[in-house]
Amino acid sequence: MDGQGSKLARYEAWSELSNEINSLGEIADVANVTVSRLEHVADVFSLRYLGVAEDFLTYSNRDRRFLVIDGFGGTATTSTVLFSDLSEFERTLWQEPKTCFLHKLEITELRETLPEHFQDDSITQLYACCPQFTDGKLHSIFVASSRDESFSELDVKFLKMVSQFLHGKVSYIQREKAITATLVQTEKMISIGKLTASLLHELNSPAGVLKSSADIASRTVGKLNATVNKATAREVADNSTYRKCIRTLNDATESSTNATDRILEIINNLKSFIRLDEAELLNADLHKGLDAALALIRNELSVAETRNPKQIEIIKAYCSDAHVLCDAGQINQVLLILLQRAVQDIDEQGTITVKTFKDEKNVYITISETGKGLSRDELVSIFDLNFTASDSRMGMGLDLALAYNMIRKHGGDVKVESEAGHGSKFTIELPITFDESRKPQK
Repeated sequence: MDGQGSKLARYEAWSELSNEINSLGEIADVANVTVSRLEHVADVFSLRYLGVAEDFLTYSNRDRRFLVIDGFGGTATTSTVLFSDLSEFERTLWQEPKTCFLHKLEITELRETLPEHFQDDSITQLYACCPQFTDGKLHSIFVASSRDESFSELDVKFLKMVSQFLHGKVSYIQREKAITATLVQTEKMISIGKLTASLLHELNSPAGVLKSSADIASRTVGKLNATVNKATAREVADNSTYRKCIRTLNDATESSTNATDRILEIINNLKSFIRLDEAELLNADLHKGLDAALALIRNELSVAETRNPKQIEIIKAYCSDAHVLCDAGQINQVLLILLQRAVQDIDEQGTITVKTFKDEKNVYITISETGKGLSRDELVSIFDLNFTASDSRMGMGLDLALAYNMIRKHGGDVKVESEAGHGSKFTIELPITFDESRKPQK
């Protein structure tokens, strides 16, 4: 199909393009589909889209950053540049927005001012437009060139629709990513708050033991000094007060050692959970992540017993090996979210069962509990951002949605089985080797 195709053919091409782009969730994928389609349908030799990066919309031109999509030969590249990095033609068009056509002679005269890939001798015509204004501000420009015949009127209408749709889709993805990043940060802050409260409670007991042991040791040393100063070596050895003080110091030392070990255990569990000192993707042991998350919710169980007595049994059934290539920090956050949810779902007594198993391609984790369970309506929307259970035990409704998205970004999946009054079972599927091609397209 060439640039002079029928209106019906153009409509079909537009329908196919919009449907395919609508299913995508990454700007790079949107760019590649748009460029390949335009080369085939409208004989577009090269294409360039400039849009203000969402975070820099309110900045002046000098400080703005621009998202750039360059298309050439049916493939696309994306980058981010400053206003000063744009060609003279683009800077002029941005400051004086308009739709314009440049023919062969004009292209030759303005060659030095054009982006590099518009300087090809075979380009016969260049079409430039500004597809989006909001509140009097320009958001993007779109430039395309023809390599054979000049663009027809039908071509121009088609390109204008594509440019508007491309801008709308790119802006939507930018906003969606910005919102998601904010929600992730919000959930992290909530998790930090929960962890902080838990750690304070966990550290309070060993810290109290250390303080008490230090106080006992101080008073005992005082008694020892008084005993030693008033007696000879033989008298000291036979003195019952001396022997009692030595036993007291030994007991205080043992208590201090146990308290110190507990503090180190808490710190190591926290370090293992958040993985601060490791690379983003690593071959992580999911069993260690589960054990660390279980250790961190131990206090939640004891606090819950204080406020509302409940008896919860933890059952673990691990397979022989559960290493996967992943962002360990994110996966550990998912495990903590699901385990905290399991604790919250149990009213008085129940069981939380954690199992792992694997096949040739995936490792599976199941976290099940014998709590309240979910109704059918709740089950349908459990991974939606606005989901909140009727008794508010799910809080802001962000945690499960973000947990689901984190697993999906790893090419995995989360499934849930539940029935009101009969508990819930979450099954996490993670590929052993992280594969970009398994990441979902929205």
